[in-house]
This record gives sequence, structure tokens and C-alpha cells, in this order.
Amino acid sequence: MAAGMLIVVTGLAAAPAAAGESGRAGQVSSASAASPVPRAGEWWFTTWKVLPEVWPVTQAAGVTVAVVDSGVQANVPDLRGVVVPGGDVTGQHSNGETDFNTVGDGHGTQMAVLIAGQGLGTGMLGMALKAKILPVVVNASTTDQNASPAAVAAGITYAADHGAQVIDVPQVHPSPSAAGCDAVEQAAVAHALARDAVVIAPAGDTGLIGDRPSEPGSCAGVVSVGAIQQNRSLWPGNGRQPYLTAVAAGAGLISSGRDGRLVTGVSGPKPASAQVAAVVALVRSEFPALRWFQVVQHVIGTALPQGGRAPNDSAGFGIVRLSHLVDPAAFPVPASTPNPVYARYLAWLASPQGRSATSASARHHPAAASSAARKTFSIGTAVLVEAIILMLVAAAVLLVAATRRPRGRRRRIRGDFTGPDLGTPSAVPSPRTGPLSTALLDDDPLPTDTTPYRVPPYSPAPRPWTSYSGPLVADNEFYFPG
Repeated sequence: MAAGMLIVVTGLAAAPAAAGESGRAGQVSSASAASPVPRAGEWWFTTWKVLPEVWPVTQAAGVTVAVVDSGVQANVPDLRGVVVPGGDVTGQHSNGETDFNTVGDGHGTQMAVLIAGQGLGTGMLGMALKAKILPVVVNASTTDQNASPAAVAAGITYAADHGAQVIDVPQVHPSPSAAGCDAVEQAAVAHALARDAVVIAPAGDTGLIGDRPSEPGSCAGVVSVGAIQQNRSLWPGNGRQPYLTAVAAGAGLISSGRDGRLVTGVSGPKPASAQVAAVVALVRSEFPALRWFQVVQHVIGTALPQGGRAPNDSAGFGIVRLSHLVDPAAFPVPASTPNPVYARYLAWLASPQGRSATSASARHHPAAASSAARKTFSIGTAVLVEAIILMLVAAAVLLVAATRRPRGRRRRIRGDFTGPDLGTPSAVPSPRTGPLSTALLDDDPLPTDTTPYRVPPYSPAPRPWTSYSGPLVADNEFYFPG
């Protein structure tokens, strides 16, 4: 199966250098006058050269980023017009547009603002300025707890089935091994990758779970993220893990919370994963033809090595460099660039666990089962219609033959005539079901939520959702060097 899924990875399509440079110069001048300005303290905008080099190229238009967390407070000014109705796998029957983290500052809201803040309240801007946020509640506690693997699995599945191209899961839950994760959670990640979503999660947080592996960051196919400080040093609370993919701005950050007020001192791999989600949204908007694993390959291939020889347990392949990612003409990534995230996922697919998850997916995932039923009905109907047409043609042939035969020979000819050979109807092929077949073979359109955004205040009537059963500062001119 793994061999069958191998696809040649191509580089980012780039325009000729001369035309690209002249076009970019014109874009910069026009975008500089129109672009909003981040508030003081958003040091990563300077570090990643967002205003001069990234926003003239892409602002993440057309990309939906799922935030799988405590919900997102959709009525805060900084997120006005950004949040679309989402889901809730906790049994609260919300549509994700309320942040349940009331004791804290609203964890899901903070992550969403870091991704796509509009600067309309506190002035906080997210790098993926034109992206949409799909909130999925996996933790309905008033405190910032970490959701169970079963809830996270349900949340990832929901996000993938509702059109998210990027899924940020700012959750850390102790994993029994750095080489794997909960089986249900891994199957959910595989389903999301089959839908061509990039799944991002923290690699670990020593302040929350000690120096232990963390899931879903440890799941095969997930982009696992650590945090760096403004001076490019690693945040002390990072977990040192062999599956760590890269590090990003994640210390001394500011954001805004569920009450619409500024939140300072935001640090850790969780906000770093939100930053990488914004980065990936920008890339996916500019290069929509890239598959999820190709996006990951370019994140790896353009990273600035940090902490010794890359990869390493402290910084993975290094610091994410956004300005390099959006300029493939100047910073090309060869197709031969290693992609251990994808390689590890292919190895899981070929494992007994991967094969088992594939065969069981239709039984455990309602969307896959309903898709299979639709396909079975469609194929069966087509076969039946074809058989009826052939029978009608045969009857017409018999009728014409009977009317044109001489009367004296009618009986003998009738006795000799056997009619056209209709053959035996071919067996109805088994429909391709499950998340892994959906990855490369399924041509069903992705489900989309066309409900228009409702400007708060409002009284939403969320669609029912059955809960998942089971175990539940100041700026400076520091840049990442080329």
C-alpha cells in the first residue's frame, strides 16, 4: 500500500526570476500602503519579514484553518468576520463559536487571534490575515485542560470532514512512546491527511507533562512544533523529542482572549503551533496545488538549522523561515529533500496497525460509511440500468426478426433463435471506503459548510453533534539569516 501511495514530489512552481522580481516590487509598494500595521510587541512580524516580503505575495485568502481546542469566541472584535461555524465533540452541542475556557483567557481564542487576528480590537494581527477559522471544541472545561486522545481524534476528523486545509491542534497529552500515539488518534490523523490537510501540533511541554512524548505531536504525519524566543534561542520548556519537525516563534508573545482584551506572556509550543498553522495557511493559499506532504517538505527544506546538526531532538530541522517559503525562485527546495514526516507516515500505512485502521475505517467513521453507501447505490443503479437497456435492445431485435421472417419458417427459426448474448452481469465492485482510500482515489467533493458568518451578537442554533465515545516587548530588526 505504501508503495502505491508514493508520489513524485515536485518543487514549488515559480515564475521566471526577472518577471517575479519586477512583479514583487510593484506589489510591495501597493501593499505597504493598504496593509494594517501589527501592534508593538508582535516581534515575529519583523522576524519573518511579513509586511515587506510575505503579505505582498500571500495573505492566506481562501484557506480554512481549524483550531481544535476550547472553542473560539467569535464575537471579539479582533476576530470579526473570520470565524465560521464549527463543531463540538464534547456533547455540549455548540458550534465552536464560544470559548469554554472561562477561568483562563480563552485558549482557543488566543490561538485563533495569533493565526488570523484582524486588529479591530486590541490591534492584534495574525499572519494569515485573510484565512478563515473553523473552531472545533474538544475541551469544554472552564480551565485550560488537555483533551483526551479520543476527543482530539473526533475533533481532527470533524475538521477534516468540514474542509479545513490546515488543522492546528494545540494540545499536549502524554504519549506512551515517541514512536507512536493512540491508535484512534493516529487513525484520525490519517483521515485528515487523506483529505489533504496539514496537521500541526506541539511537540511537548515540560511544564505540562514533563519531558515525555506528547500526542498528537507524536503521531505519524503530524508537523510537530517547538518554541523559540525572540533572540532565536530555544524556549526552556520545550520537550526534546525525536519526532520534532521544526521550531517557531513561541515565547514572549501577545494575543487577545475571549473577553477581547490583550493577553501578554503567551509562551510555549502551543502558540508556536498556531504560528506554524498561519505559516502553512499562507503557503497553501499561494501554492494551492501542493499536496500536504509537499508543503511539509518545503517547511523542512527552508528551515534554518538550529541546535547542532539537523535534525536534532531540540529543534528538529530548525527554525521555520516564512519569507523563504513564499519565494521559491530565490529559495528552491529540490524534490530530493528529505521528508521524514511523510516517510514515517508511509511506514505507518504499511504497518499492521495502518492496514487495520484502513480496513476498519468504514465501520467506525460515519462519513466514510455513508460515502460507501452512496457509491454502492450509484454503481448498482448503473449496472441495473445497463441490464435493462440491453434487455430492451434484445426485445427489439426479437420483434424485428419475428416480423420479417417468412410465415412458413417461423416455427423453425423461433426454435433456433437464442437471442443476443447478454452475458453475465459483472459483479458490483466494492466501493473504495475509508480515509486512506479517500487520500488518493476518492473523487467525492469535500463537504463544505455554506452557512454565512453571523455578525455577533447572535443566538446560534448549532446542528447536533454526538460526542465521541471512548476514553476520553518590543520590536527589533532581528531576522532569520539566509
